[in-house]
Amino acid sequence: MNDKVIIDYKYLIGVSACLRQVDLSIDRCRWTSWNELRTFYKERTEVEYYFDFFIEMCQKLMLYPQYHELSGNAGRFNYLLSSVFGQKSFVTTAELETGYYLLDEFNGLLRNEFPDPKYIEIIRLRVAGYYTGILFPKLRRKDINKILKIEHYLQNESLATLPLSKIIAG
Repeated sequence: MNDKVIIDYKYLIGVSACLRQVDLSIDRCRWTSWNELRTFYKERTEVEYYFDFFIEMCQKLMLYPQYHELSGNAGRFNYLLSSVFGQKSFVTTAELETGYYLLDEFNGLLRNEFPDPKYIEIIRLRVAGYYTGILFPKLRRKDINKILKIEHYLQNESLATLPLSKIIAG
């Protein structure tokens, strides 16, 4: 279950940025209606592209959406390997399955008009733990700093944010 899978660095950035956006957007949604957040994501085709890439990669590997309690400690080692041997990022199959699970659950929440607020918060916290503990250690500091500025739902207008396309462009 700890087989390593190479994922293109650009897609790793994209999925990380999208998950950060999901975390921030769900957090801000507490002050508005769930349907407004659903509408926000209907217009986000770039986010859907990275979600679909990740999900399709898991399906090709015949992985299923499963939540695993993961430790982020291995991420630094994977980053060192990537920096020494080129722009290759490694993720384990357990990390892929957990990411698949989180994306699948979020997509399910978006299809639901009245999801349980407690469950929404559980998914938000798991998403935040996943991208900060598992994906961020595999990224360069400059890319993490850009991801932290991702535009999101109901963002503070005085914040300097970046659209996903600029984060991916490098």
